[in-house]
Amino acid sequence: MISGQALQERMMRDTCEVLPATVNTEAAEPSITYAASGTPTRCGVQISEALKAGVREAQDGSQVTLEDRTILLPLATVVSGRDRLKVTKLFEADLGSPIIYAILGEPRQEPGCLVVNCRRITGGSKN
Repeated sequence: MISGQALQERMMRDTCEVLPATVNTEAAEPSITYAASGTPTRCGVQISEALKAGVREAQDGSQVTLEDRTILLPLATVVSGRDRLKVTKLFEADLGSPIIYAILGEPRQEPGCLVVNCRRITGGSKN
């Protein structure tokens, strides 16, 4: 019999990299930098029902398209709310340009996986 965790991980057909955040508190104004790459990890990129893409108005009055996703990661993945996720494959196919997501809040543990709510920052083509 396959465990819930093993089944969840088998269904993850995308590939992500966790881009750990480094906080520099020595400067006059603290800053955050991110690793350029990480270890490829199996993941499941989903369109979040609660966080659909939409158009919002930015402070300067321009229109900004928001693309929010829920990304499932294996339980053993080390990730925090400060990190970013880089999606390099969708449905096992390489993306021409990886998609970078900022993590919204802290990842939460559910049976068989970590659930991470994210917002697209850059890269890839709309899908």
